[in-house]
Amino acid sequence: MLLVDRDDVPMDVWSDPTPEEYLPSQYALCPTDPGGVGAIGDVGAIRDRLSLDLQTLLRGTERTFTLSAGAAEAGAAGAGWVYATGPGPGVDCFVLSPEQARAVWAQGHPRDQAMMLLDDTSYATLTASDGADLEVVFGPVLPDGGWVQSAG
Repeated sequence: MLLVDRDDVPMDVWSDPTPEEYLPSQYALCPTDPGGVGAIGDVGAIRDRLSLDLQTLLRGTERTFTLSAGAAEAGAAGAGWVYATGPGPGVDCFVLSPEQARAVWAQGHPRDQAMMLLDDTSYATLTASDGADLEVVFGPVLPDGGWVQSAG
C-alpha cells in the first residue's frame, strides 16, 4: 500500500494518531560504489585508507547488510535500495551512534546539503590519507535493523 497523503486515512485507523519524528539511534556508513551491491561497496575497500583518527573511531563497528529481495530492480528504477540484516550476499558498513556519525560527517565534505540529514540518506566525500576522494553515504538505521538508500 502506498500512502500518499496521511489525511486520506481516517484518524481512528492509526495506532497513534499523533505523528512523531523518528530519530535513529544508529547510522550506516558505507562507501558508494555503482558496481557494488545495490550502489554501495564494502567498507574494507576504504577502511585502511582513512585517517588514523577515523580508523580508530570506526574500528569494530562493521555490520553486514544484504540487499533485500526486489531492491536491485527498485534501485535501478530510481526508487532507492533497501538493505536488511537477513541472510544472503551483502556488504559490510560501519554502524555508528549519532555522535560517531556526526564526528565522521564533520571531517567530510557534504555533497548535497550542509547538515547530515537525520531521517534520510546523506552523501559526503571523505579524504583518504593519500589525498584521494572517498564517496560515502550515511543512512539512518530503521527499527528493523535495515536502512534505505535513496536513489540520488
